[in-house]
Amino acid sequence: MFMAIWTKIVGSAVGALLGALLRVAGGHFWNKRQSPTAEGMPDKELAFLRRIFGLSPKVFAHIFVDRSRRSPNFSSRRDTPIDMVVIHCTNMDSWDSAIVRLCNPVSEVSSHYVIAQDGRIFGLVDEAKRAWHARVAEWQGQSHINDRSLEIELDYPGHRAGLQPYPEAQIFALIALLRDIRVRHDIPAQNVLGHEDVAPGRKVDPGENFPWQRLIEAGVAARG
Repeated sequence: MFMAIWTKIVGSAVGALLGALLRVAGGHFWNKRQSPTAEGMPDKELAFLRRIFGLSPKVFAHIFVDRSRRSPNFSSRRDTPIDMVVIHCTNMDSWDSAIVRLCNPVSEVSSHYVIAQDGRIFGLVDEAKRAWHARVAEWQGQSHINDRSLEIELDYPGHRAGLQPYPEAQIFALIALLRDIRVRHDIPAQNVLGHEDVAPGRKVDPGENFPWQRLIEAGVAARG
């Protein structure tokens, strides 16, 4: 009796693990324009993978960047290495409306990446180019933040929706993308910043509800 119950428990756990892995593998091999979290994977399965494996598959975020929506709002960087990442939130109703604005030449704003709440990652501006976002900004005596940073916009409505938690799928994708970016550009964890850090008193995003501790525990950010 005991063995039958134990076998059922183990079988259920293995089945859940294989199901989650197959969803990730399915995204990896057959849907390369989306992140592996975009195909309706429930938050509980993402949390399960995070507990078992950590947030190690940084390659997914890099491979599954959807570059079908491109912004004309960029310019050449000055001769300055990329040494920081600035995280924003869109403060808009949807990722689509945010991308429309970021790709509108009249708006004169842009971002390198937008991460939807379901984990999809959109690349609007090439990393080699200067996106237009953190305009009047400064960090540790350095101005011209756009020249030296990569900008990530999170699809998040902010106070207009009552400060809901950031979705698990979105934070999963953000951490994976940050790991990939930091490896490629050798960006120190303390230079992964919020818009509020480089424009204090003027900007408040990604906001008081943003899970910085999750990023610190994942080793992709440092605060203090």
